[in-house]
Amino acid sequence: MWKRIILAFLIANIAAYGLSCKSNPTGKSEKELEEEVKREFNKEVELMEKRLSEALSNLKTSTPKKEIKASNSSNTTVSATSADFSGVYRNKFGKVEIKNQTQSFSFNISVKSGSSTGEISGKAKWTGQNTAEYSEYIPDFKENCKLLFTFFDGKVVIKEKGACHYYRGVGTTFDGTYTR
Repeated sequence: MWKRIILAFLIANIAAYGLSCKSNPTGKSEKELEEEVKREFNKEVELMEKRLSEALSNLKTSTPKKEIKASNSSNTTVSATSADFSGVYRNKFGKVEIKNQTQSFSFNISVKSGSSTGEISGKAKWTGQNTAEYSEYIPDFKENCKLLFTFFDGKVVIKEKGACHYYRGVGTTFDGTYTR
């Protein structure tokens, strides 16, 4: 389902990125550009799924563990890696700054796409060996903003859910793969 949401977002923003027929120097029709975006998107999704699968299989066999008490929804003990994920991660739309702590980490995410920007800061709690979650209730939307973090191979994948659009403009998203 998330693939369709992202695809719809990409297609809706073709004009915003200068890919419409009116401002398109390649001369391709809007339909051709839409198909090209779909193909590129599917390639990226396949590559991300492959890398994530490889990273997860590597984690199962090579990551040292230490037990910590995390405040997740079930208040159970979860395993977290002893690795330090602190650092600055980047992609072409923004950056993520992370400062590791034992049961959580603080983060700051800033993104930009065209004239649209977004920024969010907070503290995410470990929910698994290499996963963490940030959640904050947004009263204006009567819904939580949730960010899911997955770390692997010097990268962090962030998936936003809920009312996170409160912190960003229409043409931006916190979703993505950021590299350290």
